[in-house]
Amino acid sequence: MAEVTLERLKLIPLTQLLPERVVREQLPYVQEIPLRKGEVLFDVGQPECLLYFVEKGKASVVEVDPSGHKTVHRQASQGQYLGIYTLVTGRSCLVNATALENTMLIALPLQDLHDLLVPGVETKRLFKDQILYNQGEPADFLYYIEKGKVVEWEGYGTSKEVVHRYATPGDYLGRYALVTGRPFQFSTVAEEDSSLLAIPMRYLQPLLFVHEDWRSWFFRTDIATRLR
Repeated sequence: MAEVTLERLKLIPLTQLLPERVVREQLPYVQEIPLRKGEVLFDVGQPECLLYFVEKGKASVVEVDPSGHKTVHRQASQGQYLGIYTLVTGRSCLVNATALENTMLIALPLQDLHDLLVPGVETKRLFKDQILYNQGEPADFLYYIEKGKVVEWEGYGTSKEVVHRYATPGDYLGRYALVTGRPFQFSTVAEEDSSLLAIPMRYLQPLLFVHEDWRSWFFRTDIATRLR
């Protein structure tokens, strides 16, 4: 098995956002994972705080987010990443991948790197009926629901208020603001006592807009429809 050299590591776009000193310090912890066509990464996997970079090849990927019950199925090819939930939240998640051709993955541990890439992530707790933010307010955070249920309202507090959706563990709040840079589109109120991660957008947006596949992760069909 070939060694993951500093030169190889520096070719990963994510590492270009970090000081070279930090990249050097990560070298002993970086893993090279070769997969032959049809081979599975972690047949029975455990949640890991890892980000995988596809150095070459292509894999079919299922990611289970930190809430444990939401899965995302997609293909990742050369230059793309596996484990975006972990990058965004800093929480361990389960990544299962099947190589569609001979594939080389490089695994980067995010325990230390996450605070450098997306600093200031904090837990926010809401009581039932507490407002998280109002429609039209500037969007400073993307919120990830860990526990509870939150309602997105259009026209909240008016005679024309309408429920847009109920968000539960594993859902994000503020995706529209994240991908457009606009204020929050809905008012958000806790349906029950809830716990969320507040992720500063000013650090997350540069990551997403440098990597096209990360943008598409959040740019779901419902957002595209509203923009059209």
